[in-house]
This record gives sequence, structure tokens and C-alpha cells, in this order.
Amino acid sequence: MSVSIWLLPAPPMGDTLDAAIARHARAAGKAPFPAHLTLASGPVAAAPDLARLAAHASMTLERDGVLATAHFTRVYALRFTATAALLALRRSAQALLGDPPDALGFTPHLSLTYGPIVDQRALDEMADRFRGPLAFDRVCAVTHGAVETQDDVRRWIIAPALHLTA
Repeated sequence: MSVSIWLLPAPPMGDTLDAAIARHARAAGKAPFPAHLTLASGPVAAAPDLARLAAHASMTLERDGVLATAHFTRVYALRFTATAALLALRRSAQALLGDPPDALGFTPHLSLTYGPIVDQRALDEMADRFRGPLAFDRVCAVTHGAVETQDDVRRWIIAPALHLTA
């Protein structure tokens, strides 16, 4: 079992992103997923106690373009600038998971789709809608196995979110 710790965008923009990702997933025949920025992932025996992250402050991150790679979970994403607050929260999340190695490196991003791109223009238009800074105010833990297919995404177990301090 692996666990990922996600940083979630604040409402109302987070809700708007969730809806846009879900609409795109339906149109492309893919699994929908909540908008999130992954802080840390790794194999663990039990879900971590996210309460230890609650002392971190909510934050606003500046968009830094689009990230596009061949990796399943990073095929098309909004990229964000790493701040001191984000890096401190990430270090705390990694510590909760026992400091797992990070094979891909940390590039703060919020994926808009997973797997092969079906409609590039639709993704470009979605990215254009979310150009400005984005507020993040909660964390959650997601239990999963390998994340290499749409079925893997559908099997995620997403725990309730915990609010960061204001």
C-alpha cells in the first residue's frame, strides 16, 4: 500500500477546478479525480496522522506555466512556483511518510488529466482558464497501489481533508 499526501485548492476555485477536471475526464473517457498538488508519496503500513500538518498555514501559489511530460500522472498539469511555505509543508509531509525517496523529483503541479492526451486543445483552454494564483487550504491522504492506468485512479481511497491554519 502507498499513501500520497495532497494539498487541495481552496473553494470556490478548487470546486471549479474539480468540475473542469471531471468534465474533461468524462469527455475523454478517463477517470475523474479531485484537483490536488501532491506533496509526498510512499509505501506505508498505515495512514499517516495528518493532524501533524495542521499547524502549517494555508497558502497561495503563483502559476508558473504548464508541465507536460510522458509520465502518466504528469502528462499535462498546471505548474506552480515553489515557495518556502510549500517546501516546509512538503518536508513535514515527507517526514510523516518516513522520508520516502522521490524518484521523479518535486515539481509543484496540479494535473488536469492522466494518461495519453485525447484533446490537446481542450486541455490548453482549461489551463488558460486557471492562469492566476491559486489558494490552497487543506491536506488529505490518499491510499493507492501503482498509479499507471485509469482503473488505478478509480481505486483510490481518499480520506477526508484537514484544514490548514488560516
